[in-house]
Amino acid sequence: MFKTIRLLLVSITVAIAVNSCSKDPTSSNSKINLLGQDIISTAVFDSNPANINQRASTYDFMLKSGFATQIILGKSSYGESDALMRFDLTLSDSLLNHLKSNNLTVKSAWVTMDSTYSLGDKSALYDFYAYNITHYNTGEFWVLNFDRDSLSGLTYDNTDQNINVSPPVIDSAFIRFNINPNMVMSWLKAQYQINNTTDKNLGMILKPKSGTNRFFGFDAITNQPTLHVVLQTPSLVLDTLSYTTNYCLHVFTGAQNIVTRSDEFYLEGSQSLRGTLFFDLSSLPKYSLFNKATLSLIIDTLNTFDGTPSSNGIRVQVFADSGAAKKLADSVTASTLTRSGNQFSGDIDWIIQKWNDGKVANHGLLLSLSDELTSAARIAIYNSNVQNKDLRPRLKLYYLQKK
Repeated sequence: MFKTIRLLLVSITVAIAVNSCSKDPTSSNSKINLLGQDIISTAVFDSNPANINQRASTYDFMLKSGFATQIILGKSSYGESDALMRFDLTLSDSLLNHLKSNNLTVKSAWVTMDSTYSLGDKSALYDFYAYNITHYNTGEFWVLNFDRDSLSGLTYDNTDQNINVSPPVIDSAFIRFNINPNMVMSWLKAQYQINNTTDKNLGMILKPKSGTNRFFGFDAITNQPTLHVVLQTPSLVLDTLSYTTNYCLHVFTGAQNIVTRSDEFYLEGSQSLRGTLFFDLSSLPKYSLFNKATLSLIIDTLNTFDGTPSSNGIRVQVFADSGAAKKLADSVTASTLTRSGNQFSGDIDWIIQKWNDGKVANHGLLLSLSDELTSAARIAIYNSNVQNKDLRPRLKLYYLQKK
């Protein structure tokens, strides 16, 4: 008996120490009030047997592509991802003089990109067009807040400038494709305003060809896509110059009439699809002390499309209200659910504590893939409508309360 009491007191002390160091400091009042009582009891709340009201759904969120550290190019049954890139083409004074006198020739040009991500059958067809961008009505170059709606302001010449005889060279580490030297020459002339041209070097857009059924991702920051250009001067001297991108991003457009199930919600990268999840916790006793709150979600692996590396995390945030704007109570603080097999799970006790203390009203949770900016994954998760209750989102709470 004394041993049990001692263990309980130690558990309470540890809980206080951990929470005071790592949890939101504003949730500590309930702990002080609770521990000031003479008699407390432990309790467990499980949303599954409790059969409380819950609901989960999917909503479409517009991602800003310019913030991605990885660009995605490819196509699948549920969408297409186009890649945009621009190279800042600088020349030495001697080469610039040859360009101005029309005595510089672009002999060949190719682009290499380091492969950092893959989704889809390795034997599936993969090929794409390269189009010269001729106009962007929102500005000279792309900006960080570029999204799929921005594509409507983009104009490009629909002549394919990818001049590979066969599909691009692909292995596990990189991809290489050849582009028309004439397009590179037009970029040089536009950048240096040769012959009084009014054109601008806006780069190119890569679009997957019909029949393509896989995605690749490429590093956009550390090892950026690189343009290699072989130039020839009047003396037949060849110069090979390399240029990394100064702008690159991808834009994902979802396919029309995608088949969905009424007993699932979907989280998707690049698109992006996000989830909402609500549990009615009004029956919980107020000002309880929550030591652990485990949220678990079950994946429908048959309807899930995941890449390499896989999407192994879900970010959990708190809604400030129930409005259509999906405003967050805190845009910075989040918990992460990690994946093990066909399940995502994690501790969200700080969220439950805020709700229970009345610091934030319970308007539900925002769910999004932790790698939504850098993947093309589509994760199907069973929602609150699935007949098998064991597959529904589950919340299990461990807490202390007054007797």
